[in-house]
Amino acid sequence: MGASPSPTPQAQATATATRPPTEGGKLVGVWGVPPNDLAEVASYGFDIVFYAAHNPNDAIAYLEAARQEGLKVVLNLLPAEAMVNPDCYAEKGRRACPFDLDAFTAALEAYRGLGLDAYADTFYAHMLMDEPFDPTNWGGTPISAEELRAATQRSYEVLGPIPTAINAGYVPPIIEPGVADIVMSTFYLNKERSFGDVTTYLQDQLANLQPARAGDPDMRYMLLLQAIGGGAFGPFPSPEEMQAKATRACETPGVNGLFWWTWSKPQAIDFASIMRGPEGDAYRAMVANVVAICHAQSK
Repeated sequence: MGASPSPTPQAQATATATRPPTEGGKLVGVWGVPPNDLAEVASYGFDIVFYAAHNPNDAIAYLEAARQEGLKVVLNLLPAEAMVNPDCYAEKGRRACPFDLDAFTAALEAYRGLGLDAYADTFYAHMLMDEPFDPTNWGGTPISAEELRAATQRSYEVLGPIPTAINAGYVPPIIEPGVADIVMSTFYLNKERSFGDVTTYLQDQLANLQPARAGDPDMRYMLLLQAIGGGAFGPFPSPEEMQAKATRACETPGVNGLFWWTWSKPQAIDFASIMRGPEGDAYRAMVANVVAICHAQSK
């Protein structure tokens, strides 16, 4: 691994986010929760969920429903195809096109003036995009730090002081300050095969984040852990395996919370089916244990 780049100062801010508070325990959440399942998820003790909204009305309805259940939400507002040049998309398809800040900005305008900042107690973060550093997702060109900082500023300007997030998939050593308020990465079966265990993986990810956090000490990091099985995903992890990885994550300084991926996914063994199945009691007990452990940790 080469030398880490010198931290680049955060872009001149025309707006700022109200960062999640640093006191208290670490959040435990689950990915991909449809509106009708929010009450069930809340009953298991989860703190936070991820949801991809289909349109502004859907976003507001979801935030209202989550607020009623006492859940925080990381909300994605735009599909990836809305973040590329429409002519390129029509000609080549989404994955063959690079990120286009103008297209992102134009699509985000649909959410201006909706008062989403009134849900600041619930709207934990705006998920800008998935895997911005993976060139295969963006026409062979990773999204640059300058573009991510600009996207974060566009989000602040349109939505108000809602923190931004990116799911990096894998946090590379080139990450810079100001690209997002919250950075996430994933530890699924493929990462386990490469890194061996979650401890080694977290050491790598936190080391890669260090230069960015030197310039942005409040940048948060959250880990996504596997809660899916079938096919290429392998067997669904046992309660013991899930608890061991989640506990290690929450007990690691520099990790600010975790999600399990994913609650609902067709044609797969998802977390919802496991929690509702014959082994549900064991998994529900595991979730309760993890929530208690993570809440006892300092962010």
